[in-house]
Amino acid sequence: MTDINIILIGEHRGLVHRILRQCDKWGDSREFIKDKADKADIICVAVRNDKIPGFCLAKNISTGSELIIAFFATRVLPDYRMMGISKKLIGRAMREFIVRNKVLKIANWFKPVYFVTATASPLVYEQITKYKKKEVVKADETRIAEMFVKAFSEGASFDKDTNIIKGGFSGSTECYYSEKDVPLAGDENINSMFKNVLQVATGNGNGLVVVSRIM
Repeated sequence: MTDINIILIGEHRGLVHRILRQCDKWGDSREFIKDKADKADIICVAVRNDKIPGFCLAKNISTGSELIIAFFATRVLPDYRMMGISKKLIGRAMREFIVRNKVLKIANWFKPVYFVTATASPLVYEQITKYKKKEVVKADETRIAEMFVKAFSEGASFDKDTNIIKGGFSGSTECYYSEKDVPLAGDENINSMFKNVLQVATGNGNGLVVVSRIM
């Protein structure tokens, strides 16, 4: 939809308060979104006719040898889904991150760039992994995933062998209490993994961390 604008929040911090007032619409607790918004240093908001149909919260967790953008939350209201808004929000945040930390900093031009996030949704996991650009060395994947979990949730634990973040989605719209609430992927192997290994339909707040090298 051409009438949806993606705004990068800098001086527009008032939009964050509007997001927090709408937490019941996103399906998250106010505490969950506030925690992620307070940690984020890149916040993008979709605006249409003075309404906020979606937003994303991201943070720079780069090290001295690599650039890493961590996505904490991306939300789109039900009536606005399947319109490409999530893709636009994530794309805008990615561009801002790359311009700030790579294009404008010559010393970083040859550093690898990683994308990391976590999800409890089989559907979202399938969509994310479909676009993984390059294979990531297991040791790097584990290290970056651990960094993400520490930044994402102080109360969550991380299983290095499975990349499962345990309890990280409590209070989130991705904390499911029955199988009918879990958004399914087209791949039954993915659905089975989330059902039997992560057991996401039990309200445990578990999710899977995904690390992808994009540059």
